[in-house]
Amino acid sequence: MPLEDNIKTILFTILCICFIFYLFMGIYSYKRDKRAKVNVKFFALCISASLWALGYAFMLISPNIEIANIWKIVAALGWCSFNGLWVSFAFNLTDTNQKKSYLKVQALIYISSVIFFVNNLLYEPSKLISNEAYGFVDNLYGTTTIGIVFNIYVAVLLIAGFVIMYFQFRNSQKNRVKKQIKTILITSLISFCLGAVSDMVLPALGIVLFPTGIITISIGMGGMWYAINKHKMMSISYELVSEYLFDAVNEPIIILGEDFLVKIAIAALKVLTTAFTYKENQLFIGASIGISIFPGDGIDEDTLNKKADLAMYEVKRKGGNGYKIYSSEMEVTGHKS
Repeated sequence: MPLEDNIKTILFTILCICFIFYLFMGIYSYKRDKRAKVNVKFFALCISASLWALGYAFMLISPNIEIANIWKIVAALGWCSFNGLWVSFAFNLTDTNQKKSYLKVQALIYISSVIFFVNNLLYEPSKLISNEAYGFVDNLYGTTTIGIVFNIYVAVLLIAGFVIMYFQFRNSQKNRVKKQIKTILITSLISFCLGAVSDMVLPALGIVLFPTGIITISIGMGGMWYAINKHKMMSISYELVSEYLFDAVNEPIIILGEDFLVKIAIAALKVLTTAFTYKENQLFIGASIGISIFPGDGIDEDTLNKKADLAMYEVKRKGGNGYKIYSSEMEVTGHKS
């Protein structure tokens, strides 16, 4: 098999893997919490990247330039929208209630992306697509006048996204959010720098290579994916919130001193019953707290836990959202139930 065919096969395989990778990440995060704006933006970002990868993959193996041009249009739909979605994603990363001015900026960016996409349709295929030894490649747009303008536009949007995230990182008081944004910033910076060299700098210098930006952005997309799953900030769902709270509350706590225990129980109930806002919805959480006292109710952990459980179930039996100190009458009630 000639070297060119090997290169074509390798590139086609890598692009197909990227397509599946981006599509999987987007669908998975969207299904985790489709009500979260930032998840919707990440889903759209993944869809645009997957179209970009799919278009480049099949353009590479197209039998003629007319077929290659159809797949170039699919790819252009992805890479024209990707950078605008990147900025929109950055805006939504920590702030879901945006000012109208931010929304206007995003609308302007999307309109610009549509203009560049339509402009792509107006060119003759031979002006944008080169027939390399290993297949058809969309690597000539950056050498046109409008292509140079587009490259500047892309650079501005990429920098804008990084600046937005940096200030969110610097201004955030939450350690989890800082870790999340730091992961996204580092991985995205690496991938976008590599992509900028192959897709913008080298073509501007007259060096025409395969545009590997769609491959290198996998580093940044993977960083976003890691941040979502590791720190559970973007794709966190109501089920995850409930699971975390129940894991924390259901563990028995043993503290000496009845008065001190009662004060803690009352304080805990007050905190938990206060409504809090999550994803623009008000949530209310209650707790059923059972208390056992050392050494009157037991001298070992198992006995104290069992009696605290009886007290907790007594609270639940009476409607929940309260506390009870264990008493011997609960043994009778527990056996009856």
